[in-house]
This record gives sequence, structure tokens and C-alpha cells, in this order.
Amino acid sequence: MSEMILETPEAGSDPALSEDPVAQAYAVLKERFPEEVQDDSRVGYTGLMVSAEKLPEIATALRDELGFNYLSSVTGVDQIEDNKLEVVYHTYNIDQGGTAVVLHVQVDRDAPDVPSLVPVYPGADFQEREAFDMFGIQFNGHPDLRRILTWDGFQGHPLRKDWKEAFFEEETKPFGSRWPGGGVLRAEELNLYGKNVQYPPGWVPTGSEYDIETDMYPEEPQKRATDASTGMKTDRYTINMGPQHPSTHGVFR
Repeated sequence: MSEMILETPEAGSDPALSEDPVAQAYAVLKERFPEEVQDDSRVGYTGLMVSAEKLPEIATALRDELGFNYLSSVTGVDQIEDNKLEVVYHTYNIDQGGTAVVLHVQVDRDAPDVPSLVPVYPGADFQEREAFDMFGIQFNGHPDLRRILTWDGFQGHPLRKDWKEAFFEEETKPFGSRWPGGGVLRAEELNLYGKNVQYPPGWVPTGSEYDIETDMYPEEPQKRATDASTGMKTDRYTINMGPQHPSTHGVFR
């Protein structure tokens, strides 16, 4: 990439630009990249609409020449009406403070390829992975582009507006199968694999004893005939608390 020299507007040319680093950055980028950078003219939107091809060069200029050295967020938007996927970037100048420079990139939903900004802003790493996972946006050049919220093998991208979840019935609720007739379709009844349960040889779901329980809690009897604090005849159970995450399917043991 050739060396880039950006000329900022003179202080006396426009007082508003000299006082507002965001307005100055917008003016400089539009002058430097007249074909690739345009104002986002949509009602209710702010920032610049930039071309995907020039995004790394524009982001480098924004960071190195204009001082916007902090990438706060990378988000995806499904503009399904226009058959577009959009990526929105918010960058800040943490030395001067102030509001964000906002960049918008739009690509076709059928071929959503956007250059990765990880080489420019390393903090984009996980955020690009999330946009890939949720929207299917391909960030070319990302060092490790894979799902981060769902699992490998997950079908589709759940924040696309045309995505359908498992056992999808209708677009809106209440479902016709449930109201006003009151019919219910249970997921387990729709499951082609039935109960889909296979127990290890010799194991039964009730009445089994686990060595790990007595090994972990040797001083705590697993059964008490009477609770000393209440006088109630009841069983005492050991409950695992924290740390957990949906991906672990339960607490760590």
C-alpha cells in the first residue's frame, strides 16, 4: 500500500470543522476517497457509506492520520428489503474524546464478503466472528473466522430476518395450531428420532449410585432421615452452583 498523506482543512476555512474532529474526519475522508466514501443520506442514519474494497485503506487513514484509534463496535444489520447485509463500525478518538465516526458497508446478501479490520483494529476479532456467526458475513483475512456464539454445525445464521428456527410453525403468534382451537404440537412429538436416549450398558436412570458423589463430599451424608433445622423428614441434596455457560450444558464439576 502506498504512503498516504491526508491534508486536514485549514483552521480558518470552516470553524465548525476545526472544532469538531468527527466532522473534520468526515470531510477529509470524503475528499481523499471521493468515489468510495459518501454521506449516509438515509433518514435517521449518521456517518459515511464506504465501499467494501477500500475499507482497510479508509480505516487505516482514520486511525493513523485522523487519530480515531479505538474501534468500539462492529455490528451487522440485515437489510433484507434491499437484499443487502450491512456492517456498521463505530470508532473513537480516545485522546480528544467526542462522538464516534460511523462507517457503513453494504454487500449483497448472497455474497457477503467484507475485508477484515483485525489487521487495523485487533479488537475487531471477536466482533467480526459474532457478525459472521449471526449474519453469515465473510470477513476476508480474519485470522480465525469461525462461530463464537453457536456451535459448529449450526444451521444458518439466526439474526438474518429470513432464518427459521427448528420446529418453525408460523411467522407470528399465537400460532393457528394453538389458538383459538387450543391444539398443541410438542417438540418431542415432532422429533423424528423419538426420545433419542441411549443409556450406557448397565446404567438405569433411577436408583443408581455414583462414586463421584461420595468421593467429592465424604463428610456430607447424601440422605438425612430428618432435617435437624426444621424437623421435617426429607432428603438432603447437594446442589452445584456456578460457574456455567450455555455451551457447557450445566455447571462445571
